[in-house]
Amino acid sequence: MKSKKAKGLPYKDPKLPVSKRVKDLLSRMTIEEKAWQLMGLWNGGVEDFDDKFLNDPEKMKAAFSKGANSVHPAFWHIRETVEQRNRIQKYCVEETRLGIPVLFVDEGQHGMMRYDTTGFPQAIGLACSWDPDLFEKVYATVAREMRSRGTHHALTPVIDVCREPRWGRVEETYGEDPWLNGTLSCAAVKGLQGSSDGTIAPDHVAATLKHLVGHGQSESGQNTAPANYSQRVLRDYHMPPFKMCIDKVKPASVMPSYNEVDGLPSHSNKWLLKDVLRK
Repeated sequence: MKSKKAKGLPYKDPKLPVSKRVKDLLSRMTIEEKAWQLMGLWNGGVEDFDDKFLNDPEKMKAAFSKGANSVHPAFWHIRETVEQRNRIQKYCVEETRLGIPVLFVDEGQHGMMRYDTTGFPQAIGLACSWDPDLFEKVYATVAREMRSRGTHHALTPVIDVCREPRWGRVEETYGEDPWLNGTLSCAAVKGLQGSSDGTIAPDHVAATLKHLVGHGQSESGQNTAPANYSQRVLRDYHMPPFKMCIDKVKPASVMPSYNEVDGLPSHSNKWLLKDVLRK
């Protein structure tokens, strides 16, 4: 059953409460379709979803027929980006069984990471301004340029407290001070989302706090190396920016760090994700 036949079903009715629509949709999904909603799709390097791919029915079916959570295409110019995304979204909405649209994702730590966009100073340089109002304006501009290309979700801001200068991602951070990181991250999220209550305003995008936790103090400065520090170090230095930002401006999402803490990878750390973050 293509999604055109799903017209009139409760989950397609925008007049119903979101909770009812979600409950109805989940009741109709197979286990496989639910699993695919956990997938963010890439298609190999700089040739992501080019014309040859998009014009191949079999490749499109293999990639998108069961739906997907999000699509992370390559870095095309604005016209190619919009055309590519429109074709992918049209397929997902009209040709899949349930017609669930995908989210389009981009990076934007110091400007949308694509051609034909505004490049601001790198994050560590922006942080030297100590100017939250300027930050909000910068990230509002980033959000507007993202939405003009169909982006829904920004993998930004990076609010790791950088306490290991050998780490190769220092320039993506706002520095070594937890308070400054928290203050500037609040401004960045307000700029990206266009609100401080968790809603995503028109011409804005969902923000992502990253990376929870200890990512900015990896052993020997190696990216994704362990952050084997006491809870006191984690709670005094690395967690405060996340708590400040979540409490004050309600970012849409949080990305776990790629490292491990006390031998347990953050993506599978129940204490970190359930007890600390959700509760």
